[in-house]
Amino acid sequence: MKKVVLSILAAGFFMTTICNGVSVMTMTTSRNTVKIYLAGSGDVTIDWGDGSEIITYTLKEYKARWFRIRNEYRNDYADETFRTITITGENVTHLDCSGNQFTSLDVGKNTTLTFLDCRFNRLTSLDVNNNTKLSKLICQGNQLTSLDVSNNTALTGLDCSMNMLKKLDVSNNTALTRLSYACNPNYIPFNTYDADAYTYAMNNLFATLNSNVGKKIIMISSQSGKGVSYDKSIAEKKGWKITEIKHEESPKTGRSKVFIPDIV
Repeated sequence: MKKVVLSILAAGFFMTTICNGVSVMTMTTSRNTVKIYLAGSGDVTIDWGDGSEIITYTLKEYKARWFRIRNEYRNDYADETFRTITITGENVTHLDCSGNQFTSLDVGKNTTLTFLDCRFNRLTSLDVNNNTKLSKLICQGNQLTSLDVSNNTALTGLDCSMNMLKKLDVSNNTALTRLSYACNPNYIPFNTYDADAYTYAMNNLFATLNSNVGKKIIMISSQSGKGVSYDKSIAEKKGWKITEIKHEESPKTGRSKVFIPDIV
C-alpha cells in the first residue's frame, strides 16, 4: 500500500512539474568566469555548481538588440575546475551561453526554448530533437561532427558554420530562410578538403533546401582553386541567394582566417 501511495505522489509531482512548464538545462565548463543570458517569463534558478547559494530570479522577456544588456547572469569561480551548471525555470524561451568553453550542453528538457546561441564553445555534440519550438539556432565555432535538425520544423535561422560537419539535411525545415554552413568541415587548417566529397555534400545540402516563396540566404565557403565544382543553380532555382565566404591565409601564422557575418 505504501508503494502505491508513493508512486501516486511521485506521478503527481511529475505531472505538476510538466504542467507548470518547469525545465532543466545543464552545461559543463572549467572556465573561471561564466556569463549566461536568459529570457522568458516566470522564475528561474541557477546552480553554478560550486556550492554557492542558489538564487531565484524573475525572468524578463526577450527584446531585440537589448537582450544581452538586460538579462545577464554571471559567476566568477576561484579556479578552473570542471563543474556543471544547472538552470531550472518555468518558461525559459531564450538561452545565450556563447563563449564559455562549454564541453557539454543539455537543453533537451526545455521544450519551451525558441532561441539558442551556443557559439564558440567546445561542444562535440548537440541534441535539439526535443526543442520543437526552436526558431533560431546558432552553434557556430564548435566541434560538431553531426547535427540533426529534422524535428525543428519551426526553425527560421540556423548558423552551424565553423564546425566539423560533413553533411547537413534541412529537408524538414520548411520555414528556414537563413542558413550559414561556411567553414565545414575542418575549418583550421582549411586545405584538407576532399574536393569530390565536398562537392557531393554541398549538392546534397542544396537539394534539401526548401523552395518556399520569399527572401532566403545561404552562406557557404568559397572554394575557388580547390577543385570543388558544386552546382549553385540547385539552390538558386529554389530562390536562395548564395553568399560565398572567402578565406585568406595569415602571412604571420600561415593559418586560414575568415570573418563570417551574422545572418541568423
